[in-house]
Amino acid sequence: MSTLILLRHGKAAPAGAGGDHNRALEPRGREAAARVGARLKELRLKPELVLVSSALRTRETYQCVAPEAGLVEPTIEDQLYLASAQVLLRRLKKVPQRAKCIMIIGHNPGLAELTLRSADPAESDADALKRASQRFPTAACAILDVFTPWSEIEDGDCGLKTYITPDDLGGVNED
Repeated sequence: MSTLILLRHGKAAPAGAGGDHNRALEPRGREAAARVGARLKELRLKPELVLVSSALRTRETYQCVAPEAGLVEPTIEDQLYLASAQVLLRRLKKVPQRAKCIMIIGHNPGLAELTLRSADPAESDADALKRASQRFPTAACAILDVFTPWSEIEDGDCGLKTYITPDDLGGVNED
């Protein structure tokens, strides 16, 4: 069994002259991301591969999570910028089989859709699944058990075990 960690970027500033791709994190987005990193450390989750969208806000989210969680260097990928659930699923199929724990730092609605599509209700924590289906705010993190090889992963091949939002960690949930 493998582990998939899906983390939505922290709260970002509105798009300015640099456009959406260059939106930076707001201070509360940095704080929320660091809190998620500390929780990942508490849970002893150490991804062997961290895939990050090329957007500034996702790269900055990684920079806030990494020191807290002890993350490996990221792989920055343009294809993950605003990626749909289907694009994310195709990317997961290319993960090396030896990887037992991977993380994607990306965007909604793709991450929320991937979480819900991947999670088999019979294999998921009911409360986590309910909460993830209601809202996937910035800095939300879904942790899934993956029951198939990466190359064969399809809808329903995971169990959502943990769902973390900033509110769970003493912060505020924001869209």
